[in-house]
Amino acid sequence: MTVVPLLAQSAFEPEVIDILAAAFEDAWASIEKSGSSLASPRYKRVAPLTARINRIERRYEVVSTAGEVLQAVETSEDIRIFSPEELTEALLRSGFSQQQAWWDYGQASRDTDPQFFTVAARPTPAA
Repeated sequence: MTVVPLLAQSAFEPEVIDILAAAFEDAWASIEKSGSSLASPRYKRVAPLTARINRIERRYEVVSTAGEVLQAVETSEDIRIFSPEELTEALLRSGFSQQQAWWDYGQASRDTDPQFFTVAARPTPAA
């Protein structure tokens, strides 16, 4: 069986990060209330590094139902903000061909002032 990688990347406005993080944290809060010992976020910080790069830092903990921290993981990601055109052009230059594109995860169109752009692309077969 051949596995063909699929690349998906979003380009979005920096203000939306806080909205997404809040929704994610609310979902985890409901899991925590259930008494589960799943990994849960303990903190999240978004810091602008430049006008187009944000650093997102998170700490996740696996906590027992007794409240004991069983494991902790810290992550840091630098997220570069691209316009939809920049993202699509970069994929083409890198040897990918666009398969699909969505605005607000398929819930909007470009002319409805969407917050998110997602493009799915596959490697272009060699000629």
